[in-house]
Amino acid sequence: MSCLADVRRELCLIAEQQWDVDSLDLKGHATWPAYTEKMYPDFSEGDYDGSPAEDVDGTQLDLSDDPIMWPEWVSQLQLEESGEDYFLEPTSPYWRGHGHGVPLESDEYPLEIQCSECFLAQFRHGIESKWGEVYDEVSDQVWNNVRRNCNLDWQLVPANNRSTFESIHWTHRVSCDRMIEFQEETAMTVDDLAVMNKVPSAALLHLNKIRVNHVESGSYCAPLPCEIAIIDSSTGANRFVDSLGIITYTQFWSWNDYMEPRNLRPGETVCVGPPGGSYSPASVP
Repeated sequence: MSCLADVRRELCLIAEQQWDVDSLDLKGHATWPAYTEKMYPDFSEGDYDGSPAEDVDGTQLDLSDDPIMWPEWVSQLQLEESGEDYFLEPTSPYWRGHGHGVPLESDEYPLEIQCSECFLAQFRHGIESKWGEVYDEVSDQVWNNVRRNCNLDWQLVPANNRSTFESIHWTHRVSCDRMIEFQEETAMTVDDLAVMNKVPSAALLHLNKIRVNHVESGSYCAPLPCEIAIIDSSTGANRFVDSLGIITYTQFWSWNDYMEPRNLRPGETVCVGPPGGSYSPASVP
């Protein structure tokens, strides 16, 4: 890993120190990936095949671990330093999270980083080395997302592959509330198609094999139409709801169950009303 370098012979460990997710985003230079959704196994109820958990309506539950916050140790002198600052050469807190407040999965980084030569080389080496990480069902989904985000045509050969055990059986039901037809006459993005049919962009991406920047003629699975809004700058779901001030977090999340809540991207359409109907708040007597 220490000797990996790009075509310019720059060591990847040096290149990695320049990766700053939040700085890239604040400057408007971050292209957030379209493919990040993952399903996580559930063994909590003695379900030995690890099938993802569902709620009473059959909706997949996100059982991923809560994000780890990077700790900030404060000494008795009120200095934000940890023990390693006194005994080891310290690693910048910003480098630990690549400039982001919480760790990101490999498929969740901006494309400027995720699709870079060194990022992909480190990702590949970490999986193909016999001293690397165990490759399981979640790893497999991360890799498939990275491959789609970066339009890669090469394959991984995991050294520690645990994603093919017969005991692991994944089930995921995809139901279409309706099918929409599209005939390509002019160039159209998935966001354009979402606006035209009044559906969330994330739903079209999740329910279909469709590219963000170019939609081909065909039939596409889609949810029922809703009142939509268009995201004008990168933001998070709760922050966007706060800016509206007319709906609750719970409502927004239930109407946009395929969104990436931490990374709503510019141009993306979201539902601000329930699919198939209109929301009227209850009157107060």
